[in-house]
Amino acid sequence: MNTLNSFVLFKTRITCFQTALLCVLTLLFMGQIGCVAPANGQGYQRLPILNGILTEDRSSGVFEYRIATASEWRQIRVIRAGVRLDVTPNMTLETGDTVRIGPDVAAAIRFPNGSQLYVRSNSHIRIGSIFAFVGELFVRAKGAFQVDTEFVTAGVEGTEWVMRVSPNGDTRCIVMEGRVRMASNEQRWRPMSVEANNQMITYGVEYQQVAAAPLEEIRQIKRWVGQIDRIIQESQPQPIEENRFFPFTIHFNSYRGHDRGMRGDRPDRTDTDRQPYPKPREDISR
Repeated sequence: MNTLNSFVLFKTRITCFQTALLCVLTLLFMGQIGCVAPANGQGYQRLPILNGILTEDRSSGVFEYRIATASEWRQIRVIRAGVRLDVTPNMTLETGDTVRIGPDVAAAIRFPNGSQLYVRSNSHIRIGSIFAFVGELFVRAKGAFQVDTEFVTAGVEGTEWVMRVSPNGDTRCIVMEGRVRMASNEQRWRPMSVEANNQMITYGVEYQQVAAAPLEEIRQIKRWVGQIDRIIQESQPQPIEENRFFPFTIHFNSYRGHDRGMRGDRPDRTDTDRQPYPKPREDISR
């Protein structure tokens, strides 16, 4: 009877140990999944993010960009419900926020669908469907995207273009890839589709023309956009590899024999084969 009770107790302990081990491994697995960084830093983003603040240097006559210092962040103003917020990289923006960019800085804004908006110096926009009061914007749309101005609306899906808005409401749209549908907010002219390497110009409410964009200007746009792309990518944290589920690795060693003296193909080592431990350096202070 005692033997039977001991056997039952032994089996119970084995079952409890297996259950506990399974629970630990499950928690480790779930914890690692929760720590995996999503691709491209998107994650569960639900609002636009100010994911880059850059200094815009024009002293050489050619635009050059670099990461802005903390003292230069103040050149960007974010107003929410009439209150000015302290601006920091990767801060969340909300619908209705107005963003003013100073004379020597630029901002990169990332949207939940992966779209990017680069706002250059001396620009003023409102977050939502983007409303541009004045300034220059570069849009890389990953899905449906719209930019409104006082007189014109530009709507796209999966396109790259630059929108320039003058203080008097004149607009100029330069399409880099795909096509952009331009429409008059007051229906003064029929909507038009502007294709890659072309530009559309309006003077206030009046349509002016659609024509080929200057090649040199397109090259300049690609140059400064490429600079910002590189800086933003280098400044973002690298994602954790998604195929690493556990923080440790289990190794199993198998031998061809079951006796302690049998080591497979490994040559036997003698005490003379062992290397002595290196002596500590005497020049290291303890």
